[in-house]
Amino acid sequence: MTIRELESARSNRKTTDVDRFVGARVKAARMNQGWSQTALAERLGVSFQQVQKYEKGSNRISAAAMVTIAGLFELPLSYFLGEQEAVANGKDPEAKAMPASRLEFRLLSAFRNCPPSLQARFIALMEAAAGLQPDDQ
Repeated sequence: MTIRELESARSNRKTTDVDRFVGARVKAARMNQGWSQTALAERLGVSFQQVQKYEKGSNRISAAAMVTIAGLFELPLSYFLGEQEAVANGKDPEAKAMPASRLEFRLLSAFRNCPPSLQARFIALMEAAAGLQPDDQ
């Protein structure tokens, strides 16, 4: 997406792929923290509906709110912004790899707490269950 397209979207009050990406990152950080939308909303001083809109990307998040959100989660702003060129072009591979549900977060958390030898066996089990070829790396 070009700067002109972004500015046009801004003037028309339409949200962009970048807004949706940032919202997805906010949701991922919130879920990773184990917070509800209401809990985040209270900390931000907004309604939970506003948090829903932020997470869906239907409302833009102001720079001030982004700084506050990053501080609440103790994450750098870059976590929420990603690689802007890749995001704007819809080609950010990390966006597709982000856990999208509470179950995926639980799975990732459990995986990270296992010793490396069990992690490798777990990956093999999951790949077999999904009918995927093992990674040769």
